[in-house]
Amino acid sequence: ITVVAQADPADGISRLSLLVEGAEAAQNRQAAIRRVAEALGDGTVMKGFVAAQRADPAAVSGLLMRLGGVAGLKLRAEKLERAIRDEARNQAAIEMQARIESAQERRPNCIAASLAECLSGHPLPAGLVCPDGWEITASGIFRWRIHRDSGDTRSVEVSHRPIVVEGRLRDVQDNTVSLALGWPTAAGRWHVHPAPRLQVADARQLVMLAAHDAPVTSNNAAELVAFLGDFEAANARHIPELRVSSRMGWHGRGADRCFLWGRSQVRPGEILTASPIEDEAPARWARGQVHLLVTDVGLRGLVEGFRAEGSWAGWIASVTHAAPYPAVFLGLYAALVPPLLGLLPHSSNFILDLCGETSLGKTTALRLAVSAWGCPDERGSGLVYSWDASRVFIERAAALGDFLPLFLDDTKRARRREDVGHTLYDYSSGIGRGRGTPQGVQRPTRAHGVLLSTGEAPATSFAEDGGTRART
Repeated sequence: ITVVAQADPADGISRLSLLVEGAEAAQNRQAAIRRVAEALGDGTVMKGFVAAQRADPAAVSGLLMRLGGVAGLKLRAEKLERAIRDEARNQAAIEMQARIESAQERRPNCIAASLAECLSGHPLPAGLVCPDGWEITASGIFRWRIHRDSGDTRSVEVSHRPIVVEGRLRDVQDNTVSLALGWPTAAGRWHVHPAPRLQVADARQLVMLAAHDAPVTSNNAAELVAFLGDFEAANARHIPELRVSSRMGWHGRGADRCFLWGRSQVRPGEILTASPIEDEAPARWARGQVHLLVTDVGLRGLVEGFRAEGSWAGWIASVTHAAPYPAVFLGLYAALVPPLLGLLPHSSNFILDLCGETSLGKTTALRLAVSAWGCPDERGSGLVYSWDASRVFIERAAALGDFLPLFLDDTKRARRREDVGHTLYDYSSGIGRGRGTPQGVQRPTRAHGVLLSTGEAPATSFAEDGGTRART
């Protein structure tokens, strides 16, 4: 490593000691001031002082304190001390840059080789490099620092495990960006987690990733924010970016128009299916399509319910058995309407209520309607939900499944009678409740679709307003 040429530290200590002793023994103030000025102007002498400062800062500090104690020399001693420290830091900075450049020359072209021990076969995007001033290995993240007094360079541990930015996810609706962060868990498994870029840029919010076993604490959060910012900037050309959406339904315009149905993208003549993007390695992203991004774990079950199983011919054969029952087919037809709401201007949401006495087949009819879109089950990852769900869940599920039907079974299971009426009103209007945020006002959620409900009593009996009754 190329370093700045330095004088002998012992010689520097000796020269500084002679300067102090001479100033203390000087017969008059002007002679002492002249000695200090001559030292400041002599490059060879100053090199010795700087070498001494970097080798033994405590000794240099003690001698300079003695020099400042001489009558009339306090300001000159402080000036000399500043000059010595500034030059020591300057030399250290030059050496640190040389160390970084040398390390970069020895380092592989990408960080994948440095992290191979903890990647466990997980692929990283090609070309990722470590930003200047940092070092990243399987043992953690380290930052190069300059010692305040001696000016020496040293590597300081920031985190005991590595964490990197593997990808960027840009929402096609509001243009907000999330970052796909990757790190090894304490168990040794590499984990990918999408986080809003705003969270990654704020130390107080970044700490929340500790719940997912990220190597972040309140002690190192600020340093990790700095590292991740430098890492993203240094790898701007190599970090893949993916178009995502936080809701299903229609997206794009013209030839780029598509429909998100669960994890699949429906386009003219084809259906493109991909793995859940939240768990997929960014190096394997299929970047030619819009993907659904669901960061709320509680809503992922709803998404997984929208999927295809069996065969088209088998489904048609099963549905045909219900042909003699118009009321049952009415539910199926209603379930197929939501995508059309995106093609028909000024169309409104509506509710289809299947009501009647118990054991008449209401839930069975609901399951038939559900089968057109996915899993017709109330358990696991099915699409049938109970009316005992909270209003917030129903609102968020409706927003997630934009231009898709929502299925709620058995109104008598609602927690409160008025909840049914409020839900019917909210859904028919297509606009969620307005909410405030620390930054201002949150944009209300909007949803387009058809709500299919079952119950022994008519759903309209839970509502008192005429607008809801007209749309049910």
